[in-house]
Amino acid sequence: MLLLDEDDGRVNVGYNMKLGVGLGNHTTPSAVLHVSGTGAANPLFQVTTDGGLGSLFVSGSGKVGIGTIAPDYDLDVAGTVGVANYIYHNGDDDTYLLFEDNLVNLVAGSKSAIKLETSTGKIQLNNGNHDLDVQITADGGDVILHTDAGTKRVGVGDFDGGT
Repeated sequence: MLLLDEDDGRVNVGYNMKLGVGLGNHTTPSAVLHVSGTGAANPLFQVTTDGGLGSLFVSGSGKVGIGTIAPDYDLDVAGTVGVANYIYHNGDDDTYLLFEDNLVNLVAGSKSAIKLETSTGKIQLNNGNHDLDVQITADGGDVILHTDAGTKRVGVGDFDGGT
């Protein structure tokens, strides 16, 4: 069944109980709820609760807001976010942030750079035992502390790493 209203405010009900909004004449919805709109300034989809704005919002440019009707980013959350374990970098499976009970681990290129584990009472740098040096720099960019994982040396100030 296809329903069209008279003034181009389109509502389509397609086969298998699919609802389409704004799809155009004689367009069958391709999902249970298929919403189409034009223009970045036009809201595409909005869910509100008890008269509030922006519980879930999708802008005409495809940005999603949770708790906001003015998302600045592809996904903009105005509130607290809960994560069970991992946040991955898209297309880069070995770069992620891992959360577990009382543990946070920042991993890039399969190498753990920073790990905090409160059960051991430690903040670890290079806890994967890789040949990754650690540097602390001053506000001008000068290295003021350097640890060399390969040579197991520590330098303060003018450290060249090799002597």
